Amino acid sequence: MTEAVAAVVDHAFRDLHFHSIEAIVDPRNVGSITVLERNGFVREGLFRENFLYNGEFLDSGVYALLAPSHG
Repeated sequence: MTEAVAAVVDHAFRDLHFHSIEAIVDPRNVGSITVLERNGFVREGLFRENFLYNGEFLDSGVYALLAPSHG
């Protein structure tokens, strides 16, 4: 999965000229967080109980990655 995310990130920055990419993840999902961090994403914030799923309010972790600077 780490390699797949790396390929998508490369395409987004190189071909689509994105400036940044955000990922929203369940803070309990250690596997997804590990994949994001291995690809350079950093945690930008935590929204507490902002998502209702099956009658339960869940937290959301926000991760982001900025395009590499070329200067």
